[in-house]
Amino acid sequence: MQDEKYEPPPLFVMPTKFAAGWDGQVDDEGRKVTTRKSDGQIVRLRILDLAPVGNAKVWRQKYPQDAHCTMYHFPGEPQCFRLRKSGLLSCSPQPVLTWIIVDVDTPGHVPLSEAPAKWLAQIEAAQATIPEMAYCISWKSKGGYKFAWPLATKRQFLVDRGEDYLGMYLDYLFYKGLPVDQSCKDWTRMMRMPNAKREGDPNSWKYKVMCIGLKPLDWEPPREPCATPKHTPSNRRSGNYLSDSGTPDFSRDMAKHAAGQYVNPEDPEAWIPVLNAIPANLPEPDWMRLFWAVAGEYGDCCRAR
Repeated sequence: MQDEKYEPPPLFVMPTKFAAGWDGQVDDEGRKVTTRKSDGQIVRLRILDLAPVGNAKVWRQKYPQDAHCTMYHFPGEPQCFRLRKSGLLSCSPQPVLTWIIVDVDTPGHVPLSEAPAKWLAQIEAAQATIPEMAYCISWKSKGGYKFAWPLATKRQFLVDRGEDYLGMYLDYLFYKGLPVDQSCKDWTRMMRMPNAKREGDPNSWKYKVMCIGLKPLDWEPPREPCATPKHTPSNRRSGNYLSDSGTPDFSRDMAKHAAGQYVNPEDPEAWIPVLNAIPANLPEPDWMRLFWAVAGEYGDCCRAR
C-alpha cells in the first residue's frame, strides 16, 4: 500500500489530449492565447486546477472523458496548462518535471490479449528484477503496460534538464530488460490516465491500478543532466526498439546513444554488461546491426573494436 506519510507531487489532468498547448503568445489584455494546430486559429489557453496530490485516489479515479496528464507542473502554482516547447522561454515560473510515466507497447501494437507469451515473460521478468519497479504505479492498457513514478525532490529538475534525466532513466530501464517506448522522453508528452473513457468505450474503466509501496523515485543518473535548447524540440527517438519477435532491436541510433551514456569506448570491459543484456536468441540481423553500430561508432578506437 501507499505510505500514508508520503504525499506525491501534484498531478495535472486535462479532460482531453487535444487541448492546445501554449506557444508563448498573449493577447492585448495580457491573457495567454495560442495557435490551434488543427486549423491555425488563435484561441484562449485552457488553464485548469491541479490535483493537489497525485496519490492513488487520483490515479484510480474514473474519468468520463479521455483524460490525459502531464509529467510537469509549475512550482507554487495551483493551476497548470499544456505547454509547447516553443512557449518555454515565456514561462514564469519555469515548469518542473515531477513525474516519469512510460509506455511499454506490445510488439506490432497488437492488443495486450494477443501479445506473444515470450514478450509477456520479458515484462514479468523486468518487473521482478528491476528494483524501481517495486514501488511504481502500474496498470495494463489496451495495447501494453504503463508505469509511473513520482520524482524525489532532488530529482525534480526544470524541464530543460529534466528531459535529459528522463531519457537516461528510460535507457536504464531498457537495458535492464523493460522495452519502454523511447518517445516517452519528450517532457511535453501527455499520458492517458488509467481509467479515462477512451474513444467512448465503456470498457475503458476495467483496468486495475496498482500502487503497491509507492515512494519517490531517487534514481542516480550516470552523469549530471544537461539542459536542452528551450526554443526547439529535442530529437525524439522513435519506436520501442523491438523487433517483430519481441526482442530488442539494436539499431545504430540506439547503440550509439547507449554507448554515449553508459560505455567508455576506451574500456572494452564496460561493454560486457550491455552485451550480457542481449537475449541469447537474438536474430542474426539484429546481431549484425549491433556489430556495425559499435564498429561505426568506434572505428578509430582499436581496443574498443
